[in-house]
Amino acid sequence: MHNSFAMEQHFERNKNIQATTFTILVTVSIFLIFFYIRWTLPMVEKPLLSEGIEVNIGNSDVGSGDIQPLVPGEPGTESNTNNNTPPTPSSVAPTTSDNTDNNDPDAVPTNNTTTTKKEVKPAVTTPTPPKPKTVMPKYSGGTGTGGNNADNYNDSRSEGNDPSGTGDKGKPWGSIDGTVYDGPGGTKVYGLGKRKITHFPTFTDDFSENAKVAVNIIVDKNGNVTYAAVNPNGTSTANKQTRAVALRRAKEIKFESSGQEQRGTIILDMRVTG
Repeated sequence: MHNSFAMEQHFERNKNIQATTFTILVTVSIFLIFFYIRWTLPMVEKPLLSEGIEVNIGNSDVGSGDIQPLVPGEPGTESNTNNNTPPTPSSVAPTTSDNTDNNDPDAVPTNNTTTTKKEVKPAVTTPTPPKPKTVMPKYSGGTGTGGNNADNYNDSRSEGNDPSGTGDKGKPWGSIDGTVYDGPGGTKVYGLGKRKITHFPTFTDDFSENAKVAVNIIVDKNGNVTYAAVNPNGTSTANKQTRAVALRRAKEIKFESSGQEQRGTIILDMRVTG
């Protein structure tokens, strides 16, 4: 009787050990499956903030100074009077008269003859209009009073990155907070405050797709980009070659000098031309 009870206890103990071991193995297996095998969700592309680099507002190709002139109101109209209208050609027909008043009694009588030459009209040549040239779009002025959409006035009369020269350098379609003075306009450089770009490279390189690449950058005190890394947020391509071009070009951007190292993000809009 005692042996039977001991055998039953031994059997129950072995059964519990086996059940526990099996449960642990199943649990670990399921955990490993969930850890290494994940359901891949489609990547939802986050909307990009904009394109390019934000351009400074202005109405001149030259300018110097750090304070943006502020003038309320819309941009004014641009006068373009054309005074090159060719004069209308006029002609006078020459008339010759052979009338001779002869009062000499001994003179031989002659017949007075009046000869009138026919009026010869000079041929008027219509000038051929010149063929239109392909030019970049030019701002032709607004319809306002000559402002730049500011909320109030300030005392600044000149702003730009030229060593000398007076004028509000920039583009009429730009922004008061723009950091560059030439380009199509678009996204700001984030995280660098009012630090402006002094050199922006042209994107002529070896890539085969239109793409926007967000790049995290570190700018040293001298304005050089010392570090660049692709930020997946705001990047529209997974192409390694396109990303490599963006990183290389980002390191060519030159900023103004500053008293400290700064970190920021810039979105490069890369376009295939041709």
